[in-house]
Amino acid sequence: MQIKINQRDAPALEFKDGRYYYTFTATEETSSVDIFSDCLGDTQFKKIQIEKSSEMTSFAPPEVYEGNLSGIFKDLKEINLEMKDTESDFWGKIKLNARGMLEEYHNGTLSAEFMKTASGIEQRLRNALSQSENRFTSTADGIRRDLTNVDGRINSVTSTVDGYKQTLISTQAKVDNLKIGGRNLFLKTKDFGGEWFNKGDWTIDAETYQGLVVKKRSGLWQGISQAVPVKVGEVYTFSTYVKTDKTDETIRFYSTHNGTGNPATTDVSTKILPVSDEWQRVNVTFKVTKSGNISPRLERTNEGTIWVAGLKLERGSIATDWTPAPEDLVSGSDFTTYKNEVTETAEGLTRRIEATDGRVNQITETVDGFKREITNSVTGRINTVIETVNGVKREIKSSVDDSLSEMTQNINGFKRLVQDAEKNHSQLAQTVSGLESTVNNNQKNMTSRITQLAGLIDQKVARGDLEGIIRNSGDSIWLAVRDRVTTAAGNSKMSGREIINAINVTTGGTLIRSGDNKLMVTPTTTFIQNGTIKSAMIDTLDASKITTGTLNAANVRVINLDAANITTGNLNTRIVNAIRLNANQITSGSLSSEIVKAIR
Repeated sequence: MQIKINQRDAPALEFKDGRYYYTFTATEETSSVDIFSDCLGDTQFKKIQIEKSSEMTSFAPPEVYEGNLSGIFKDLKEINLEMKDTESDFWGKIKLNARGMLEEYHNGTLSAEFMKTASGIEQRLRNALSQSENRFTSTADGIRRDLTNVDGRINSVTSTVDGYKQTLISTQAKVDNLKIGGRNLFLKTKDFGGEWFNKGDWTIDAETYQGLVVKKRSGLWQGISQAVPVKVGEVYTFSTYVKTDKTDETIRFYSTHNGTGNPATTDVSTKILPVSDEWQRVNVTFKVTKSGNISPRLERTNEGTIWVAGLKLERGSIATDWTPAPEDLVSGSDFTTYKNEVTETAEGLTRRIEATDGRVNQITETVDGFKREITNSVTGRINTVIETVNGVKREIKSSVDDSLSEMTQNINGFKRLVQDAEKNHSQLAQTVSGLESTVNNNQKNMTSRITQLAGLIDQKVARGDLEGIIRNSGDSIWLAVRDRVTTAAGNSKMSGREIINAINVTTGGTLIRSGDNKLMVTPTTTFIQNGTIKSAMIDTLDASKITTGTLNAANVRVINLDAANITTGNLNTRIVNAIRLNANQITSGSLSSEIVKAIR
């Protein structure tokens, strides 16, 4: 072992008390001290110390002084420090430069990362085995915290000067072994369902391994076609069962970016994996440097036959046993992803809960009011409630058949509507003035409506072209049947011509009307227009009640007639035989000699 000071070779190191050391007198400013090992294999350096003394002393941690860097550190651009415990899997790294500082601490499957830059501070705590992660980011614009879990649960909180937002996402399935190993990001790895491999003629092998379907191909293996979305900066591990037809063989691993064939990572561009003619599980860990989708590839370096089974891609640096993706363990009805999102600003609060099966529950609150909407895209049902200071509106509808149930309430009144797919509906409206209800059937062309006011009850039933009406206004009751006639403006009109039959009952009497015929009955009179009264309907008739009209002599036989009661008209001598006639009583008219015979 030897050292260089300012790039100049120094004499061989001396050994004392279990440590190597070298003493020198500086003749110029010292900018570098290089340590070399002439041993084969790995060399570990611990407790490195530079001290101002002519004698080596026991190791002491360096003291930190505030102030500007000077001496050998004044031109320092970056510090990279890695610390490992040879007796355990503990290790740590510190990277420091003018842009920021990164600290990493690992204890087996547990790790912590701290990154500080001028733009902000980020902290990550991970458990590689359970794939859970806690990430905290603080910038001048706000604070964000993300909690993730292997089974798909995510809790994200964002706080800025504009407001607060919280998102909860949960993937639930009716299985008990989702947490065994890391979550497999590949789908259908047990039976290779779908188009799994591109380029080449892959076939399903007759054998199975570990209960998994095996695929084989002769020639060079060209890769895996299934793309997986990944995050920049995240560490992923790829693993698979593999064997070849040779005892000593290698395959190359690399990952492509967004199907372009370009590498998706820089720290592992190509990885050589040893394989043989015995089944074994190989793995490789890599860190993603480009956002998007990646397609891991395995490529054989020589011609021959290769077999694969149990592919797995998981987050983290620990390769775990093969497990299927959660989506492969359950049916669509059992596998549901839930998302709970809360957004809070100065203007209002929004909370949204949704599931991948099409169910959504969203609540929005502002200073003006409240809105809640529950939807189910599978059934097409939507339930909406809107509440403001002016009123409340509730609506339940179906986007599939347009059926609807709607309720509106405000200070002026209440309205409710129920409608089916054929547009048949019933409606109820209530105000302080009264009530109105309507029932409509489009297929049968029927409508009924009842209107109730303080001084009126109006009932109408329409069937086809006819309409029956009953109207009660307290001092009168009116019943009518009429034709429904529509004007050019679409409004029904009501006149005497359209009335077929009607009954009008008032305090002054009762009017019955059928077409142009009328019967008017009052407390003192009865009037029949163009009426007919048959003799069978008359019990007794007093001649004194006949005060007008004409009596036909051919129909009337008079037994005793007092001539004194004849006050007007003409008497024909051919009809009337006068036994005694006093000439003094003839006061008017002319007497013809041809008719009158004068005795004297």
